[in-house]
Amino acid sequence: MISNWDHRLFSIVEGLGLTSYFEQVFASSAVGVAKPGVGIFRRAVETLGIEPTRAMHLGDSLEDDYLGAKRAGLQAVLLDRSGRPPIMTSSRFIPFRIVALTIMIKTLTSCRPNRSLFSKTRFSVPTTTPWRPRAPAIPRR
Repeated sequence: MISNWDHRLFSIVEGLGLTSYFEQVFASSAVGVAKPGVGIFRRAVETLGIEPTRAMHLGDSLEDDYLGAKRAGLQAVLLDRSGRPPIMTSSRFIPFRIVALTIMIKTLTSCRPNRSLFSKTRFSVPTTTPWRPRAPAIPRR
């Protein structure tokens, strides 16, 4: 999880019983860089030991989540609950988007490792281990 939040995020995730769904939680206040800055995305993939091109970020903000992740080299999916036509930021830009998170969950849980979900992109759905809060690392700049 990558979020533009403060230190309360860790206790909220734990209080909601969501810790088993994430290997790590990255709050912008702990990392020292907020989305759409590439630093928070890079910290996440470095900490998890994966290549940016093998990671996928799903979020509901075109600028902070989708474009921020793409600039950092990650695959990105825009959660667009509006159902309106895609926002065009240039004549060649159409984001990969979904209108409900349940669609993405069903797609990911049915994927076999290395099955292609995006054109020209292959990824593996990682197995997760329970997340435990860790002391924030000193940001590298």
